[in-house]
Amino acid sequence: MVVGAEHVSYSAILTLLESGVKVSALVTELPRHQTYGPAHWWVAGRNRIPLVPNSKVERVIGNERVSGVEIRDRGKLKTVECDTIVFTGDWIPDYEFCRTAAVPLNPHTKGPDTDQGLHTLVPGVFASGNILRGAETADVSSLEGTHAANSISRYLSGHTEWPSESRSVRIDVQDPIQWICPSRISADGLPPARNRFSFRVSSVLPSGSLLVLQADRILYKKKFGPLVPNRWYTLSWGRWASQIQAGVPLTVEYLKS
Repeated sequence: MVVGAEHVSYSAILTLLESGVKVSALVTELPRHQTYGPAHWWVAGRNRIPLVPNSKVERVIGNERVSGVEIRDRGKLKTVECDTIVFTGDWIPDYEFCRTAAVPLNPHTKGPDTDQGLHTLVPGVFASGNILRGAETADVSSLEGTHAANSISRYLSGHTEWPSESRSVRIDVQDPIQWICPSRISADGLPPARNRFSFRVSSVLPSGSLLVLQADRILYKKKFGPLVPNRWYTLSWGRWASQIQAGVPLTVEYLKS
């Protein structure tokens, strides 16, 4: 059984199938899978692997070896026979180094608080890639590493002062926005890596608009089609950033159409 139904879940199914393993079910607590329709059909549909949405693992059955899983499917308990469970999704950052080094973490991403230059709140410590949020792709992580290297070079050359908490603006999120990264904007005016922020949602959403607000001012508004958890979406850096007032937190909200 594979628990989770996002991109990596389907990659796990392919690996299992190539190894001769029969997959009994694909289980997710969400009302639908979180990958692309053609990918779901190609991996799960044509291999007749049932998708069980709105379901939660309640109990793993077995002692020395798993023999089944008890799941709550739309309020009813049922048992699915299996001898192996693969958990995917709900990724967390690789933050252990930051935690032991007392680098302040963001309560939403669970990774270190960083600004658009990838400075943390500890002078001399930068962060990028999967330290910031879980399961980022290799190409994005690599580009962020290059961006961090440029910031490190500027810092070591004395071109920038370290953006302390008082010299940066915090970005808060309102549910169903789960998190946004970077989670701070410093006053140096430099754009983030790839000129964009990434964000994630906590539930399946219809079409609507993403708003960036500061107090009662709308700094930025962008329309989106339906949004799905466990997928990454982006917010572009632009002229709105020049309208930010120092000392006043930003808020990112989602408004249904």
